[in-house]
Parts: sequence; C-alpha cells; structure tokens
Amino acid sequence: MGSSSPDFLILVVLITTPLKASELKAQILRPLEKQLGRVRSANKNAPRTFDADIILFDDRLLDQNLWRYAYRAVPMAEILPDYRSNQGDILKDVASELAKTTLIHIRQDVLIDCLTQTS
Repeated sequence: MGSSSPDFLILVVLITTPLKASELKAQILRPLEKQLGRVRSANKNAPRTFDADIILFDDRLLDQNLWRYAYRAVPMAEILPDYRSNQGDILKDVASELAKTTLIHIRQDVLIDCLTQTS
C-alpha cells in the first residue's frame, strides 16, 4: 500500500464485548500491540510488528478508510459482505473494485485458530 515497510498480514475479527470502544482499545488492543512488540512513535504510519484498529463498533463506522483502501475493505468484506455505506455502497462490491487497483494477496495458507467463548 505504497509503503516501504515489509509485507504484512491483515486480520479482521468480529467480537462481542461488554466494553465501550475506548475501553476495548485501552484494556485489550493497546496491551496486545505492546505484547506483540509494537512501539508507538510520533509517526502513526511507522513500520510496526502489529496494529489493532476498531473499524466498526455497535454498527457505527469509526474508520472511513474502510471505503478507500483494499487492505481494509477486502478482509472486512469477508465477514460483512453486505455492509452498506451511508451512500448505499455495498462493501463486497467496493472491496472487489479496490482489489483490482491494489497489490493485495489473499493468503489461503494462513490459518488463525480462534476460540469462541460464550457466557
């Protein structure tokens, strides 16, 4: 994506949590980034070992870049293909178009084990 950084993987997850978005970021995501070697600097686009962002929270879009960049839209469309923008754009269609103009590879060989916890 126009970066001189090494290639990286993007992972999108769908979770249910009692936390507010700010609590999720402070209590879970930032500590996870730090544990996985992320060092934050003034340059928010600096190379990193791991990055965790909240794109949607309670059906509210927090990151408009979802509609601009394939590296956001393509993986998100895998779990929410029919998600619509305020203008009526369908995520799977936008992702498909963005993928045509961006070097992005879907890695079928990368498997993520996930645990489902119910209460």
